[in-house]
Amino acid sequence: NTKEIQKIKPASYDGASRAWLCFSRVIMCINLVVVTIVCSSLLWFLSLLLHIYLGCERERVHCFSLLQV
Repeated sequence: NTKEIQKIKPASYDGASRAWLCFSRVIMCINLVVVTIVCSSLLWFLSLLLHIYLGCERERVHCFSLLQV
């Protein structure tokens, strides 16, 4: 019974479905890469902001201590 169904189904459909499967896998992989890049760049940006903020805070405290002396 399954052999008959395979005969009726054209070969191009099989190729197209395989191509679509491959394409969807590639898209999924690209999405994963993009998400990873975006997340890592966001984390890097946040850490940079935190570093700048902490540096400014340290300078501010240092300036205040100099002014008080």
